[in-house]
Amino acid sequence: MRHDEIIRFRISAALKQELEAAARAADEPLSAYVRAVLAAHAACRDADTERQLLAELVALRGAVGRLGNNANQIARRMNAGEALPEQAPERIARAVENMQRQVAAALDQRRAAR
Repeated sequence: MRHDEIIRFRISAALKQELEAAARAADEPLSAYVRAVLAAHAACRDADTERQLLAELVALRGAVGRLGNNANQIARRMNAGEALPEQAPERIARAVENMQRQVAAALDQRRAAR
């Protein structure tokens, strides 16, 4: 891989000595060691984001399942000739809209993480 970009930043003399010692222990030039540390940190953050998004998707899957269960119960009652409570259509619409917002937010977060 070609390294043609330069990033400049300041660090303390003590931190530089720690990094140089760690690079020597890894038998790498300081620049290669710092690149590897930065890349590992970025990968770790990506993994944390992926774990968080996966947890949110699992929670959404459960919520979708509960919503589907409720829809089946409503259909069963309506097929048996029972009337829906007056507020039921509004509550159902709010639940579906909330679910749509949650799915959209999870997708937006996933796109932003890339």
